[in-house]
Amino acid sequence: MAEPMIYREVLARGRRKFELYPDRVILHIKYPNRVAELTILLSDLRPTPNKLVIREWPFSMGIGFLLAACLLFAAGLFTTGSNSSEILFIFAIPTLFTGTIISGYCWRKIEFASFVNRQGVSVLDVGDAGPDRGKFREFVDLLIAQISDSNKAQ
Repeated sequence: MAEPMIYREVLARGRRKFELYPDRVILHIKYPNRVAELTILLSDLRPTPNKLVIREWPFSMGIGFLLAACLLFAAGLFTTGSNSSEILFIFAIPTLFTGTIISGYCWRKIEFASFVNRQGVSVLDVGDAGPDRGKFREFVDLLIAQISDSNKAQ
């Protein structure tokens, strides 16, 4: 058996490791709530990936924190009374800090190559993130070539 090409991906939701063999991809998934190993046959995939460029979902949560901080600051400015405006400012500062950290961490858009099966259902997506980012294009190109070879062999 040939040595597989390994591609490691790290996203906000967890880690994935792809092992590319001539006829299949073995996907090792480690998310906080799930650990799984999937085998995807290359002959089941179309060789033309869809390109997606997105920010990860925590970015929206960070923007929500920033909006909440703005509302707390505005409420603190327009609230009369000695303690209520101070309390609102006390809550607004950590909310602003949290929103800035989360949205800053997820600011970069990530390119994904999404491969579909013959029925058009997305089965495999590979993201340009993690320690092997420099090998993303090479991995996707090799994956496309091996999918084409697997489809020709059938």
